[in-house]
Formats: sequence, C-alpha cells, structure tokens
Amino acid sequence: MDITLIIIVIILSLLQSIFGVGILLFGTPILLSLDYSFIESLNILLPLSLLVNLVQLFSDYNNVNYKFYSAFIKFTIPFLFLSLFFIIKIEINMNYLVGIFIILVSIQNNVPYLKKNIIKLLNEKIFLILTGLVHGLSNLGGSLLTVIIYSKNMSKNETRSTIVVCYATFALIQLITIFLVANKYYFENIIIYCTISFVVVILSERYLYNQIKPKFYTKSFELFLLFMGVFLILK
Repeated sequence: MDITLIIIVIILSLLQSIFGVGILLFGTPILLSLDYSFIESLNILLPLSLLVNLVQLFSDYNNVNYKFYSAFIKFTIPFLFLSLFFIIKIEINMNYLVGIFIILVSIQNNVPYLKKNIIKLLNEKIFLILTGLVHGLSNLGGSLLTVIIYSKNMSKNETRSTIVVCYATFALIQLITIFLVANKYYFENIIIYCTISFVVVILSERYLYNQIKPKFYTKSFELFLLFMGVFLILK
C-alpha cells in the first residue's frame, strides 16, 4: 500500500468535506504526476469523491438548492454526455482560461467594478452548458460549477450542499462511463482508501465543518477559489 497515496487521500478528502470539491480537481494532476494513467487516476478518485459527497448529502440534503440543481440537470448533463463522446479524439487545454476566470471571481468582492461585470457575464444557462462541455473535455467542470454557485451568495450550508449534489452527479456519470467504455479497471486497495476517506469526512463533519462561522467560511471559500485558479494555471 502506497503511504504517499494515503496522505493524498486524507488531505483531499478533508478539502472536499469542507468545500464540496477537491478530490478530482487536485487529485487527478497529482496522481498523473506520480505516473498513474488517467483511467487509473479516475478509478481511484471517482469512488472517493462520490463517497464523500454521499456522506455529506445524507445529513445535508435539505440544504440543497433544488431549483439550481434542476437547471444543472437540464443544461449541464446533456452537454457533459456530448463532450464525453469527443474527449478521446480531441485534446483541449483550458487550464489557463478557467484558472484566470476563477481568480477574478475569487477577488470580485474586493473590487466592485469587477463584481458588477462578472455578475453580468454569469448567464446561468450559458454557464451551465459551458460547465458540462468543459467537464467532459478536461475534467475541470467542477471548478466552474463552484464559481457559479459561489456567485449566488447562498448560505454556507446551501453553498456546500448544492455543490455536493452536482459534483456527486458528475462523479456518478463518469463512473458509469468508465464501466461502459474502458477496458482497464484499477481497484487495488480502493476499499482501504474509501474507508480512510469515510473516516476523514465523518470527523470533519463532527469536529471541523460545523464549527466554521459563515463569514469565515465565505472568506475561506474565496481563498480556496484563488488557490484553485492559480493551481489550474500552473499545473
């Protein structure tokens, strides 16, 4: 069993338990840099991501903004399927564009002019369609999803719960796609990694997340978005 991978699982599970995203976004490039193939990386990370999200939804499903989730299903999922058909033949690197946009959103509250114009830019239907296309082509849709939900100024619990249910849907669709089209599966030690991830999210829910004040959570989320944007540009 790889100790390095265990440490990665613990850190990413903690991040996702707080912000709703992290395992796929940061885990994929990290595992690729450790010489795991893309399919191997997804086989490890997708079950973990889905598990963490389901644990969170078990207690927080009442906080989900179902109006937004309905729009997500309607406008994002069809284009996710569409883009998945082309991912094998087309390579599109959107790291820089997505990263820069996320950085701008992370600092918008401190720059009134920026906030005013970003809000105009965030047409929900167009943005949800773009999220589906980007996620299918580059696995970066979670970052865009986080941006649009954050921009709606929801409460702390509503923000995370809505991200969680959408991200869980992403993970479920990707897992189904891998089972249907991939000819190689990598499930070595996955039960151990899932157990570790489960313990981390349970402890985080009990002793960390619920102790975070809404105002501090908002500021932390802005820093998380900023870090995420820089990470995408540099990776």
